[in-house]
Amino acid sequence: MSEAEDDNDGGGRVYVLNRFQREARAALGGEGREGETQARSAGPPIVAHSEEWQEEDIRSRQWLVPGYYMRGTVTLIAGKPSAGKSLLSIGHAVAAALGRPWGRFRPGGPLKVGMYCIEDDEEEVKKRLSAALSHHGATPRDLEGRLTRFYPSADPVLLRPGIDESGAFKLIESPAWRPFASRT
Repeated sequence: MSEAEDDNDGGGRVYVLNRFQREARAALGGEGREGETQARSAGPPIVAHSEEWQEEDIRSRQWLVPGYYMRGTVTLIAGKPSAGKSLLSIGHAVAAALGRPWGRFRPGGPLKVGMYCIEDDEEEVKKRLSAALSHHGATPRDLEGRLTRFYPSADPVLLRPGIDESGAFKLIESPAWRPFASRT
């Protein structure tokens, strides 16, 4: 194949490295084939599995809010401008932190929530949070220790893209993320 290199490890896994990945890895690890070889020896970024599995070995989903947010995953809310993404995000954040239903969104109990506020300034976020809190008959004090707001200009990055020791892409946690990594 001209756009991919296959390499079977004998264990049912086939590694595929496409041209874009080879060029990116070469840019990170050196020039040309030499850079490609160095990057490739660190581990492939894509692994395709072809071996069988036992269904009973598959763990059940760890839902934080059934049907909406799972533990250990990243959820992205995307849409056109003015489609209600911020309203939805703030409604979910407040309901999750309080452990109260909001429409069909039904958290099982209060959760720790981190909001990374990119578009709105702190004053606007507080206005929107206050509106969501009033829906629940709650106040900002009810969110204490449950909902933390982060702003790009004032706080460190929570997660940043990076390459792990094996050479695979991953999101790397910063110390500011630790309060949200616990299970409650």
